[in-house]
Amino acid sequence: MESMLEYQIAQRLAELGGRIYPQALPLKQWQMQSRCTRDEVVPQPRDSEWHQVDLPAQWGGSEMTTWFHRQITVPKEFAGKVVVLNIHPGGLDTEGLVSINGAPYQGLNTGRNEVLLTRNAEAGQTFEVLIEASAGVKKGPWTFSQCDLAVLQPQVEAFWYDAKVAFEAALVMPEGSSERERLLRAVYQSLMKVEPLYGDEGKFLNSISQASEVLRATVYATPKAETGPRALLIGHSHLDTAWGWRKKETVRKLVRTFTNTLRCMEQYPEFVFICPPAQLYQFAKEYYPQLYQQIKERIAEGRWQIWGGMWIEPDCNLAGGEALIRQILFDHRFLRQEFGLETQVLFFPDTYGNTWSLPQIAKKSGIKYFVSCKLYQGDTNVFPHSLFWWEGIDGTRLLSVIAYSYGGEVSPRELKERWERFHQKGILDEYLYFYGYSDGGGGITRPHLEYARRLRNIDGLPKAVHGHLEDYLQEVEAVAGQLPVWNDELYFENHRAIYTVEALEKKNLRRAEVLLHDAEALSSLASLFGFQYPQHSLNQAWQKLLVNQDHGIVSGVSIEEVHADSARDYQELFAIGSEVLHGAIRSLAAKIDTTGEGEAVVVFNTLSWPRNGLVRIRLDANREEYYIQDRQGKKLPCQIIELENGERELIFLAKDVPPLGYATFRLVKGKAPAASSSLKISKSSLENQFLSIQLDSEGNIVSLFDKKAQREVVPQGEKANELQTFEDIHPDQHWDWDMDLSYQDRPLELFRTEEVHPVRCLLSNRVKTVETGPVRAAVQVTRKSQNSVIRQRIIIYHDIPRIDFETEIDWHEKEVLLKAAFPVEVHSPQATYEIQFGNIQRPTHWNTSWDKAKFEVWAHRWADLSEGNYGVSLLNDSKYGYDIKENTMRLTLLRTTKKHPFEDVVRYTDQGRHKFVYSLYPHTGGWREGRTLQQACELNLPLRGVIESAHPGDLPPQYSFVHTSSDNLIVETLKKAEEGGGLILRAWEAYGQRGEVSLTFANKLKKVVECDLMEREIEIIDSSEQGFSFFVRPYEIKTFRVQKSQRSKLQTILSST
Repeated sequence: MESMLEYQIAQRLAELGGRIYPQALPLKQWQMQSRCTRDEVVPQPRDSEWHQVDLPAQWGGSEMTTWFHRQITVPKEFAGKVVVLNIHPGGLDTEGLVSINGAPYQGLNTGRNEVLLTRNAEAGQTFEVLIEASAGVKKGPWTFSQCDLAVLQPQVEAFWYDAKVAFEAALVMPEGSSERERLLRAVYQSLMKVEPLYGDEGKFLNSISQASEVLRATVYATPKAETGPRALLIGHSHLDTAWGWRKKETVRKLVRTFTNTLRCMEQYPEFVFICPPAQLYQFAKEYYPQLYQQIKERIAEGRWQIWGGMWIEPDCNLAGGEALIRQILFDHRFLRQEFGLETQVLFFPDTYGNTWSLPQIAKKSGIKYFVSCKLYQGDTNVFPHSLFWWEGIDGTRLLSVIAYSYGGEVSPRELKERWERFHQKGILDEYLYFYGYSDGGGGITRPHLEYARRLRNIDGLPKAVHGHLEDYLQEVEAVAGQLPVWNDELYFENHRAIYTVEALEKKNLRRAEVLLHDAEALSSLASLFGFQYPQHSLNQAWQKLLVNQDHGIVSGVSIEEVHADSARDYQELFAIGSEVLHGAIRSLAAKIDTTGEGEAVVVFNTLSWPRNGLVRIRLDANREEYYIQDRQGKKLPCQIIELENGERELIFLAKDVPPLGYATFRLVKGKAPAASSSLKISKSSLENQFLSIQLDSEGNIVSLFDKKAQREVVPQGEKANELQTFEDIHPDQHWDWDMDLSYQDRPLELFRTEEVHPVRCLLSNRVKTVETGPVRAAVQVTRKSQNSVIRQRIIIYHDIPRIDFETEIDWHEKEVLLKAAFPVEVHSPQATYEIQFGNIQRPTHWNTSWDKAKFEVWAHRWADLSEGNYGVSLLNDSKYGYDIKENTMRLTLLRTTKKHPFEDVVRYTDQGRHKFVYSLYPHTGGWREGRTLQQACELNLPLRGVIESAHPGDLPPQYSFVHTSSDNLIVETLKKAEEGGGLILRAWEAYGQRGEVSLTFANKLKKVVECDLMEREIEIIDSSEQGFSFFVRPYEIKTFRVQKSQRSKLQTILSST
């Protein structure tokens, strides 16, 4: 409860604050113009469109920019004084940029209204002032209410901060404590020294000096001892690449933030600032080159740090493993070329958890430290460490720091609370304290820095000192032997909906990663035979992907316009990638000997094991019949598929297509021979040589019998592939971020025949056979609610032991969660989920709060539930959200919720059409013996077939670039080296096993060099002309630069095939 003394102090401080600006001249008249700048990155005013306005003046509109312009002349009574502008351009959501005399000078936003013009004004001095104001997609209207040319009295301001900081420090001390009473008395006594605020100016300023002496003598006089807790202050402005604004608006946000930072650095030499990622600086270089040069000077000086470690701050769970490597590669290259810097820090202030693979990826990229903040915002458990060793999936340890917050105020209360939340007291008595406003808030303010100066020396509080991040990390390294180890993923107990929301983002992410994988691999193969590797085009495509992996974009929590921009970026990426891919395929196919009957079908395999897989060939518009022959002239089973657009596809099973290579088949006109097939199909059953499936009238699986293992997969009385719907209303405004476990208490049963819900009930179900073989057979199940349609093809194959669920949805539900559920006859306390370069086991029970908090988890292409000799895998081609509890496996398909309220209108996510595939794969043994990883890869990276006319060629009909010695060695990437000659081959151990492995090549080798992930040489590898061997640890990533022999490439291939 506030005491009378505290009330009196607060009143006096408020009155004193009014005297910081003793003189002010209202600036009422301005020139104004406004227009929609939706498609402009750095819009500029037009000379012909100015008109006169008097303040207050309204402005605004979604994606509108408004400019205010006038010339300001310093009056003679302001001469010799500190002169500022106090600008109030709008409300809470508005931002602005002040340009002085034609150059960007300082950003404006709530709490940052003061613009320093000069510390020693000259009478008649003029300033050309241009204010650019915007509120992004917010509609407004807003009111430019006031702008004053004012004199700032530094002596009064300094005392006001002295008294205010001391008063706030007193309020965080325990009530009745001597520290609290001492500070309150000192502040009160100093304020009592101040003459009446509106008396004689000379007496007033003299009394301010006396009052300041009181505080200096009682509060700020004695330097604090070097022992005791210390807060290392680092200014920080976290700026998402996009979120509540489009990417183009980020360019304007960064200039506001960066000009603010430069102004603060001019006034506060102790101030140190950090602001990754590298993408921001590329924007600055492109759009604000003069500002960029000023930033480079501060970076060279050491006060402006850009340690982030990745091109943007990605969602480290959703991004693929190779993409995370490229994030680091692009960042390192830019920092090295532009600033001569090599970063050793991964700084992720805002990521929503981090993959267990990250320590190895970081260490093998030359990174020593990891710094993050978000884990403290979990909804269930408190993360137990501030300083620790993070041990990754392969045993790599990364020295890690979790700071309590990545921004905010500098204040006595924050100083005390953050120290209280620091876990490693006694090991290290210094903690990281990031401060500043984020996401367009402008970064650092003068109040931040004024408070910091006074918090160096107040008894009862940690000592606040400015410092550099790398210096702090070296202090942590000095006590590293005393730190605990965290051997697990950094799962974030919040924002679980981001694995699913905005499904198109996830689909485009997966599709882009697959396309770039294949484009690079086939371009690498083609480059061995004269093809010009398109490195510039591929890097251009990669950069588009990396930017859209920003944690604010790929997570699905941005405004609708951001996701529309992302979709356009992906279409450009797909165009680039497809052109590269098809160019490489055409180049290779043109050199292959394709002579023989009919036309050739060249089938390319971009995975590192020989495989059997489905090939799809688009047929000409004519209605002629075709069949397929293998190399020996044997006629293969094939099947014509009629597409919805009237076109036709021929599908067949290609067998023994060699790894990272191709095989040639023949497309011959004529009637396909009758083929024996194990496929049996009806509306209620599907059967092949592997499985026997029974459906109920709704199309759910009620029996799934594994014929090879002779066991039932679905528990009696249960239904598999049951599409479950739940009402999903989140109690706070993070609607599109968060998933609350209470959704399980609100089942809707939207797509069942019985009428459970009075409004949301089924209108019709329909089951029919649509394909009967001989390659594959399918039943189509159509489900309709009042608003939506789900159409699924349940597909089985003659020679592939998985069930595919090709799913098309026209979705118009609101606040509904859709999951596919598979109860299975498997008992295990843990399930296995794919992560980047490995997998992770998570509990299937809720024994502890830590277990229960993982009620929704992420995975990439597969999850598996296995017991001793049997298991079931659930695969997908574009989904990331899973939950497996006890014996029920569920994949989250869609989540429709309100968008975050950035705008004045209510929007819902994921309305419209969706198309994706998920698969069920029963298998004997565990996921290793069952080759779950290979099945998931084959679902996501299908064989690519191309029709080629018959012609002679120097390349043989079948070729493989490389063979691995064992199933557990996966070649992840084949690409051209970024610098120098040779190809980069990246492989990883996939089964958690250690031992000697080898790679065997068709091409003769000249030299093999092991590299780190940044392609820097580690050591030369002993190799023969055919290949080399190496030792690999569980889940270890290995990267090699492979250089071919100077011997004729074609001669090499022909002699080794």
